[in-house]
Amino acid sequence: MPERSGLRKHRGAGHGFSCLPLGLPESMGTNRRHQRSPLDAIGENDAYSSIMPAERTACACTTLRKASRAVTRFYDEALRPTDLTATQFAVMRAVEREKKVPMSHVARTLVMDRTTFYRAIAPLLRAGDLRWAPSAGDGRAKWLQLSASGRRRMNRAAGRWAAAQRRMVEKIGLARWRELSRWLSEATEEALALQPSEAGGTDDLP
Repeated sequence: MPERSGLRKHRGAGHGFSCLPLGLPESMGTNRRHQRSPLDAIGENDAYSSIMPAERTACACTTLRKASRAVTRFYDEALRPTDLTATQFAVMRAVEREKKVPMSHVARTLVMDRTTFYRAIAPLLRAGDLRWAPSAGDGRAKWLQLSASGRRRMNRAAGRWAAAQRRMVEKIGLARWRELSRWLSEATEEALALQPSEAGGTDDLP
């Protein structure tokens, strides 16, 4: 079979022939020293064209991230007068529901990596809306608690969030949204199941 344009054949250790994009060093195809994940099987013994079905499917990552950015931008704009982002509001609600909760638990619940989570809560801690709470069992663990001022701020933002939520659900349609919400929850669980246990980046949060 003739080679596809933009690909070169490369003899990988123990894998026969695989294909790499032109211009990439040979070392990128072999001898990768990292923990093996389910994603490593992609591309072994197969050219890119054989990974996808005959009818080209839209990239799941790109499609979902486009939707996420559009929706987040809409909620951020709705919450702008409260000086909260949609992410910060979600964090405050998650903490408020638990009263006092380990920081790592909130990050995992919201599927947030360590850097993004710290960036979201830092302004809330500085403003006194969130505060550190003592841990009953592990003195090293950091627990979060919503302060009285944080609860007032969250309550002020709740009305704007509710208005944005109504507009979004009305635009999508209630029945469609319920179905979409279920599908997205399932897709989240399935995507997490494909990743190595440390991929979420929250297990080592103090």
